[in-house]
Amino acid sequence: MMKYVVFFLLFFSFNLCADEPVHFSTDSVIHLRKNTNNNQVHYEVRVDESCRPLKRKPVRAYWLMLEEGIDQTEKIRFWERPGYGVRQPRTVQWVEGGGNFEFRIRGVPERVITLETFSTAEGCRARATIMINGERALFEWIEIDVSGWANVHRVEIFGRSITSGEAVREITYP
Repeated sequence: MMKYVVFFLLFFSFNLCADEPVHFSTDSVIHLRKNTNNNQVHYEVRVDESCRPLKRKPVRAYWLMLEEGIDQTEKIRFWERPGYGVRQPRTVQWVEGGGNFEFRIRGVPERVITLETFSTAEGCRARATIMINGERALFEWIEIDVSGWANVHRVEIFGRSITSGEAVREITYP
């Protein structure tokens, strides 16, 4: 785990505020798949040394370019942000050893995602929850069918029910 944190710190530039401490990132919490190729958009949370989400821009979205190699990543380009970027939270709650906040992926703005960070023996971790078919679920991934520049035909959300642990999914047609 630590080698991944060092890798991210060395090779990715982050927009830091002067008043924020040096931060670390959790592993990818959720990801988005699309039908046009194997590349994926991943969403991770930036945290401080106490596993608390940063107050300013805690969510980082990036491309995992699987078509080019398993470790190839790229930034989300400005023209891709309306579909794959995030609406950063207005407030971040801090608790001992972690925190939580709500955010939205711009391409599915009607879905509120709750993200929680926490400390474990292995380091900082995060989990996301979302409503799927009317029940709270651990959010795993989204699949979208698109064509052309930004024509979304189908959105499918996958997760695990918090109460039963069973796989759940919901399909919408925008």
